[in-house]
Amino acid sequence: MQDALKSVRRFLRPLVRSMRQAKEMITGRGIPNGSHAFHDLRWFLPNLSVQVIFDVGANVGTVTNAFSKHFPEALIFCFEPAPNVHRSLLKNTENKRIRCFPIALSDNKSTATMHRVTSGRLYNLENTDIAESDVVEQVKVETLESFCTDNDVERINYLKIHTGGHDLSVLRGADSLLAQQSIDVVEVEACMSPDSDIYSTADEMKTFLEHKDYRLFATYEQENERPTHEHHLRRTNLVFISRAVINSNSG
Repeated sequence: MQDALKSVRRFLRPLVRSMRQAKEMITGRGIPNGSHAFHDLRWFLPNLSVQVIFDVGANVGTVTNAFSKHFPEALIFCFEPAPNVHRSLLKNTENKRIRCFPIALSDNKSTATMHRVTSGRLYNLENTDIAESDVVEQVKVETLESFCTDNDVERINYLKIHTGGHDLSVLRGADSLLAQQSIDVVEVEACMSPDSDIYSTADEMKTFLEHKDYRLFATYEQENERPTHEHHLRRTNLVFISRAVINSNSG
């Protein structure tokens, strides 16, 4: 009898394990942190309420619309200074809870020359070799802090920054907001290879944000060196969360 029971258990054990794994995948528990940002926010940070989103470097609105779909009650502020791209952004984001601004965010208030790399895929405010880029035009530049003050924004729940290498300057323009933990989640683009000089490095981002008591939550959209067809990591999106968010979702 005992031998028969052992045989049944040996037969059922892998079946039960498979059923448990299937259930975890259906409920989301089996998806590892770093697979999908929106899932991770809901699953690992259940007490995070996303009501205000800043999409800095919104481009034509693809990510903006994803935010709108997953957080339909959120108010989304989009920033895209390149004139022709901004026109596409307006056309693609016709939603009363999405507000679009033709300005760049940086670490100072000024005007700057927007450059377009010859390939036409990347715009930036950095010192670009004119031989390899076209001048688009002068654009208005503000800091994130001054914008929030002028528009009565007291808290940002999700700050996404994809600015073609200008991300660290945008963060510097939010210095006091970060110091006060008035931004819950920060997403930035980071360079992971010494062979790429476009993006700020992951080490720079970590050092700056950890000094403000933010911690790395997960990495997303890892991309290899496509231009050279090499297989080492070129860039990724890093998501950081504030100490306040960590504390409110612990225990």
